[in-house]
This record gives sequence, structure tokens and C-alpha cells, in this order.
Amino acid sequence: MTKRFDSDIFFKNINYLLKEKGIKIGELESYADVSTGYVSRVRKEESAKPGIDFVVKVADKFDVSVDDLIGVDMEGLTNTEAYILDFLNKLIADTKAEKMLWEKESPSYFGTLNHDGFGNTDHPLISLYKVKHVNDRMIVSSDMLTFNSDTFGIQTKIHGDCYNLALKNGATLYLMDIESIPDSVDVLNSVAKELLIYLPNSGRQFLCSTKSQTFEDKINLLFATIADYFKHPQIKSDFRNVIDAFMSDDWRDDPAPEDPFPGYPEEPPF
Repeated sequence: MTKRFDSDIFFKNINYLLKEKGIKIGELESYADVSTGYVSRVRKEESAKPGIDFVVKVADKFDVSVDDLIGVDMEGLTNTEAYILDFLNKLIADTKAEKMLWEKESPSYFGTLNHDGFGNTDHPLISLYKVKHVNDRMIVSSDMLTFNSDTFGIQTKIHGDCYNLALKNGATLYLMDIESIPDSVDVLNSVAKELLIYLPNSGRQFLCSTKSQTFEDKINLLFATIADYFKHPQIKSDFRNVIDAFMSDDWRDDPAPEDPFPGYPEEPPF
């Protein structure tokens, strides 16, 4: 899912990365197997475009993805945006390599959530609120499960499949497919995908959404990569360890963990 080539961004990124990496233009051209002055010539000729082999070689030299090289204004990124971009790239790469165990939350799953009289549900991001929405071309008010998004605010509902990933220290990464709830017949529904982290006792941290031009394509690529991940069988690590042991002819049970308090009886003697 490579982005459409943007010549201006591509050459701007080359100049930026040459300075950042301390690399000379001649060294880059030599690495990419093109003649001296190739970059300058192609950049000046409006109808000319660099060959795909050159683009791939440049991305390899700078250790960046082709998508980022031709579509992301790297010099214009803030430190936080660059940090999030690196995070998204690793999520995509590790998902393709099946290094992580994503969980799917379908719209039907959200419909089964229990809730109390205060609007709280079993899900840390979902609440029950009375909201206004369009029904048969009329504005009505009814109870609805909502997601308080940074993109649309409290007037947000689940649009499609959402995904989550367990991280360390009890944190969970959520990729939410969401839809705004219009409050008048003149407002069209709008959809987005939003990435955030939830940490117990700390709350939630919004990261980015497809409403940002900087991250739109990258989030869509992550979403598509995760959706493809679920088309194939997944094996949890505990079960994979059992299969790996069998494949190496290891039939013996692992030793029981050592007693952290040797010499102490399991129950008091009285």
C-alpha cells in the first residue's frame, strides 16, 4: 500500500536526511548506482521522475520506509509526531511478522456490554449516554453506547471492527473504528480511525487519528494489516511453546517453580 509519489516531498526529504545523517549527495548516488548529479538533474526536470529502484535504494540508505520517504514531510514533523510515526511503523512491521497478539472487538461485542445506572460499562472506553441522533429524518434522543473520542467528542459511536493490543504494566493500545453521531439532519455522518492507549489509574492518552494528514495513510495501513492478520490462524505464546517443545522432541514436563520460602509449611501448624 505505497502512497502516490510526491516529487516535492521526496527531494525535500532527501535534503533533510542527508543533513541529519551526515551523508554527502555523491555517496548516496554511488550507493544507489546512479551517475553523479542524478538527483539534481531529475529534480530540475519537471516531467522526469526517479526510477523505483532509486527510490528503494534511497529508503534503504536512510533506513526509512518508502511510504514515509515519498509521502511524509519529515523535516516538518515535531519530535512527538516523529515519535508516533516510529511507533506506527513498528506496529505495522511487528504485526506483519506476527510478533503480537491483537484482539478484535466487533460492533456486536460492544452490544453485549453490561452497564450500570451511571452509564459505566465493562469496557474502559465505552459509556451509555442519552444522545441526539437522526432516525427516520427526525432528531430523536435515546440511550446509546458511545465512545468519547478526540476526533468527534462524546457524540461518537462504533462504526466497525476495533482492535486492541495488551502492552506492559497493564496498558492497552486501542485502534478504534468510529463514527460521529449527527445532531441535525443537515450534518452527514463522518467516520475515522483513532489510536490511543489506556492505562489503569492513569486514564487514556490519545495518539493520532485519520483526521490528521500526517498519519491518515499510516493508520489506514495499520488497520488493513491488522485486518489481514485476523484472516490467518493465530497461536498464543503458551501454546506455541508446547508445540515448539514437541517439534524438538521434548516430551518432558518443565520442572515446577522453586518454592520461594523453602522450609515453611504450606499452612500454619495450629
